[in-house]
Amino acid sequence: DGKSVRRLTSGRENKLVYRIVSQRSEEQHKMNYNAENYSGVFTLEKGMLLRFEGGKTNGYAYWDREEGIKNLISAKDYISQFNITDGKKFIYIQENFDTPPLLVYQEKNKKYKILYKSNPQHCTFEWGRSEKISYTLPDGNVLSAALFYPAKYDPKKQYPMIVHVYQKQSDLWNRYVNPGYGNTTGFNISNLTSQGYFVLLPDITFKVGNPGDSAVSCVVAAVTAVTDNWPIDIHRMGLIGQSFGGYETDYIITQTNIFTAAVAGAAITDFISGYLYAPFQKGQPNFWKYEYGQLRMGKSLFEDWDGYKNNSPIFHSAQVTTPLLSWIGEEDYQVHYYQTIEFYLALRRQGKKNVMLIYPEEGHIIVEKSKQRHLTKSIEQWMHHYLQEGEKKDWME
Repeated sequence: DGKSVRRLTSGRENKLVYRIVSQRSEEQHKMNYNAENYSGVFTLEKGMLLRFEGGKTNGYAYWDREEGIKNLISAKDYISQFNITDGKKFIYIQENFDTPPLLVYQEKNKKYKILYKSNPQHCTFEWGRSEKISYTLPDGNVLSAALFYPAKYDPKKQYPMIVHVYQKQSDLWNRYVNPGYGNTTGFNISNLTSQGYFVLLPDITFKVGNPGDSAVSCVVAAVTAVTDNWPIDIHRMGLIGQSFGGYETDYIITQTNIFTAAVAGAAITDFISGYLYAPFQKGQPNFWKYEYGQLRMGKSLFEDWDGYKNNSPIFHSAQVTTPLLSWIGEEDYQVHYYQTIEFYLALRRQGKKNVMLIYPEEGHIIVEKSKQRHLTKSIEQWMHHYLQEGEKKDWME
């Protein structure tokens, strides 16, 4: 009834993040009519299944009033789709970057049993490996990143590297990725590691009112940490992102020339026009997204004109020296495709290397299979040309 508060977990002390796993229908999220708010009802007398993550460990635990939290399973491999019966029998999926998903059965305090192995052909292919690493920002804060090694890794060789940006991605370090061309954003880690790339996914934290420079600071620090400790060729590094990651990509290449090539999909490039845009399908202006949503400006456009301008890639386009491949769905109303066109025209007018792909009848991500294949192959050809001296395709002119 909201009259009292009791703390159920001690995650901060143990450096763990706990989240409730819904087990009953009344615990499921309910969508209300404006499609924004959700709710679920939890009865503490019945106990709760919890998922936890922290450092290089993840797993599941159970909480009840009498005993508090008791771990059921923890591992460095990624554990998902956990189901429990009688509090003693578990079934779950286990995987890591070099191990395809396994269906596992286990009884409490007993050895696990593998019921099914997916992708049995995996063992016949050369594959990369991955680890979760840390790096330090100029202000002393320590962040994490996921680093994926190229297949047939040789520490005596120099390798190109592709950096993928968004927000926090380090917890993806132990996920298995099926190689292939059916990718909604054209990015596939296993494709790239099999082609001889390191792949880096750095965590990014943000200062309110300055998302652009926050991304630059984190990414440059992460790249520096990796190039100082791994055999990366600093003259063969690529940057890629989509949506908010596309914005970060476009902004980063206006502030640094450490990347040899870049790819930005569905990017926000002009905070001023973006703030004053209303996505057609929602009928709501973008004010909230910029003021206190993902863009993190903290103020309205009219309170911080300089901040909105300074964080917009379009107003720094003259500083770009990195060849950029831009792509967008022509029916993207989440980030209007004019945002990408605007940046493309600015770069082309200034004689910069920029190619733009517009996919008809596609939205914020690419859904149609042949277009997914086209986008994935185009991105890989772009990176192969600039990072590995591959053929320059006609479409790149």
